Amino acid sequence: MFSDQIEVLLNPVRMRIIQYLALHPSATSAQIATYVENVSKASLYRHIKKLVDSGLIQVASTRRVRGVQERFYALAPPQQINGGMPSGDQLHRAYEQFLLALLGDGAHYFSRADIDPLHDGISFSTSTLMLSPEEMSELGQKINTAVLDYLQNAPGPNRRPIRLSMITIPTAQGPSESDAPAGHDSKETPTC
Repeated sequence: MFSDQIEVLLNPVRMRIIQYLALHPSATSAQIATYVENVSKASLYRHIKKLVDSGLIQVASTRRVRGVQERFYALAPPQQINGGMPSGDQLHRAYEQFLLALLGDGAHYFSRADIDPLHDGISFSTSTLMLSPEEMSELGQKINTAVLDYLQNAPGPNRRPIRLSMITIPTAQGPSESDAPAGHDSKETPTC
């Protein structure tokens, strides 16, 4: 069930493993360990096993190294991710974990001495849009298409990993359509 997979993901170490594999076609546990800091080897293996058992990642290939099978892990294809809707509580916890991961990424970035927000392209903004379910679906498809154009970019001399995160959530009930001023399309907080 999808709800079981949400439970598996409600762990910061496992979320970091998924994040690493989202940026790499496949990786060994040693490669993943360079990204997931301050986790013992045994603990990392347990987290990887839990992700494999849940169907979120898979063994993509193996090779023999000094008499031992080395495994390369990859994200599981979408069709292997089980269906079913998570409960509201599970989604709430996943949402909180998502926000914590974003806070961790921000804390890591801002703790560095060499930051250059303008050059690094730091931005965050929020907009409140008035959308029907059909318009929301259309907007999601457009965003997915735009992101897919860049998702398969290989590492290069001028490329670095950029995290693009998005949350779509209904806001508190705002003014009715008849109360909105003419030409009012959205409320927007400026990009920083």
